Amino acid sequence: MPTSTPRQHAEAILRNVPKKTGKSLAEWKKLIKKAKPSDAKAAQKWLIENHGLGADTARFIAEHALGVDSMSIYEDSDALLQELFSGSRAPLRPIYDSVIKAIGKLGDDVEILPRKTSVTVGRKRKIVSIIPRPKSGLVVGFSLGDAKVRGKIGEAVVMKNDCRITHEVVLTKKSEVDSDFRKWLKAAYEADG
Repeated sequence: MPTSTPRQHAEAILRNVPKKTGKSLAEWKKLIKKAKPSDAKAAQKWLIENHGLGADTARFIAEHALGVDSMSIYEDSDALLQELFSGSRAPLRPIYDSVIKAIGKLGDDVEILPRKTSVTVGRKRKIVSIIPRPKSGLVVGFSLGDAKVRGKIGEAVVMKNDCRITHEVVLTKKSEVDSDFRKWLKAAYEADG
């Protein structure tokens, strides 16, 4: 189960731009230059609204076209995890470790991507997102589409603005990484097969 850095993630997205969008990075750069956005965020918004690109693809094309490097702060995955589970979030680390152990049993093609405020788990696309919330617990979001689920899992609330995450559960102890939880993980994994 590889852990990659956000830079590796961005580089993979950029390598696939021509295949995914039908335009090369040079063509996107010309279009962005012609649109004259004020900065990379404005260019990203323009790409999403005018060309229907996904948020990550638009962000990395915009940053590449404008020469912005926002990835350097994300180079060390271990340091990101240490920071993410420090202070008031430290008690959630054992729950996170249990979740990652369960994810590791899904398959060799699962990738763990630590970020500053969350951890993304992907296969071909994002299948799970994990956010430590000190006052409520470890929020685990799943990409389950229209799946009907029962038990503690419900519609995404904390992650409702994430277009891939449809359902979520809040874990407060390791024992909640149970057979139901593993079924949801497996369903998210298989849905992205």
